[in-house]
Amino acid sequence: MQRNLPLILLAVVAAAPLSGHAEENDFNIWINEFHYDNTGGDVGEFVEVIDPTAFTALGDLTLSLYNGADNELYGSNDTFTLADFTPGAMTAEGFTIYSLSLPANGLQNGSPDGLSLTHTTAGVLQALSYEGVVGPALDGPATGATFTDIGVDEPGSTAIGLSLQLGGSGNSYTDFTGWQSPLGETPGALNANQTLTAVDLAETPGGAPPAPPPPPGTGDVIAFDNFESDQGLISFSQNPAPGAFSSAGDGFEQYQRGVNATFPFQLLDDSASIFPGDQLGIVNETKTDAWFGVTDTVNGDNPSGQGTATWVFDIAGYEDLSASIEAAAMGDFEAASDSFDFTYSIDGGPMMDLFISSVDESGSQTYTLEGGFMDTLDDPLALNGTLLDNEFQEIAASILGTGDELTIQFTATTDGGSEGFAFDSLQIFGTAAAVPEPASVVMWSLLGMAMAGFGIYRFKRR
Repeated sequence: MQRNLPLILLAVVAAAPLSGHAEENDFNIWINEFHYDNTGGDVGEFVEVIDPTAFTALGDLTLSLYNGADNELYGSNDTFTLADFTPGAMTAEGFTIYSLSLPANGLQNGSPDGLSLTHTTAGVLQALSYEGVVGPALDGPATGATFTDIGVDEPGSTAIGLSLQLGGSGNSYTDFTGWQSPLGETPGALNANQTLTAVDLAETPGGAPPAPPPPPGTGDVIAFDNFESDQGLISFSQNPAPGAFSSAGDGFEQYQRGVNATFPFQLLDDSASIFPGDQLGIVNETKTDAWFGVTDTVNGDNPSGQGTATWVFDIAGYEDLSASIEAAAMGDFEAASDSFDFTYSIDGGPMMDLFISSVDESGSQTYTLEGGFMDTLDDPLALNGTLLDNEFQEIAASILGTGDELTIQFTATTDGGSEGFAFDSLQIFGTAAAVPEPASVVMWSLLGMAMAGFGIYRFKRR
């Protein structure tokens, strides 16, 4: 009987999962839509990928961005796993539509450039180019691949809000009739003139598609800084240092009523009782907790004119990340001289946009102070497209990727004493990452079961 023991061990090892990867011929994932150029400065750039196989090992799939001028990766901010994408629509036919938002000029403007989808073991799944053929690729995941020109492009006159989209009907890339000239963008949703046909999830290696992450700014708070207490905060620094400005009308630091001896007047709304004639301010008399305020950073004490604050948070063990702040602003801002931007990176990677300011130079905003005074000013400030006023409101955004340390950097430049920006309650949200059972544990558990069975069999033979 002992001579049969190696056969039992072989059967146990063969039954243990080896990698969790789908077979090469099971992959059916494709680039479905993207936007790279528009009139004026490029905005809203993104890439959309469809996963009809419900493959769940998203970290094994990589989107790479190639420069057709040298057939190499861009050099920075050029590779993303499907885990960095945001799951969108999950269709009744068994598809998951993922989209990845990119920073301004995140996709180069062609003549030509390319995008590839690769798998860690299966290699190149797709290599597409626009405004010409790219390749063979000289570096990165798609090395050696020649990219196929999709045949349509986005000229520099393309209106904002349009994209290039795959059209037709089917459930794999080759089923569709081809790429369409710019149409109204649909990131995370079915394209215009596109119909998906059903896929049998029972026959796919990944099972059902993963549940979408919670919306940005919801879920578990895993780290925060509210300027009175914090959680998961590894470090904080700012430049210039607090108190660096000699004028009380200039500011870039944390403030709190009853704590700071002086404040920039344009940040405080004292109209309720302290100064009933006040006509400019953000933080009213009822807000007595701490907050961060910015005004007139371009001054004689600050040669660069810029202020920078940096937080490093512990995010180890979490995924589906997002962030939120409570922000407010008041003033007649100028696009050329006023900016208040938050960016982030994970584990020292490239900085990505989080909350980006803009000025609506064709619009106006009405501000109401606590004492009842109302004033309408031109050129209001927006954060991620949301117009701000002198009431704090929550702004939330997704954070792509996972890792151990999240760095958030706030950079501000503002010239003049009649504009103010303030924010409070920087929060990081996430969900605990699933910890897969090590393959070795599974194998030895099965081995133990087999040995127990072997012992019982021997006992019965006696």
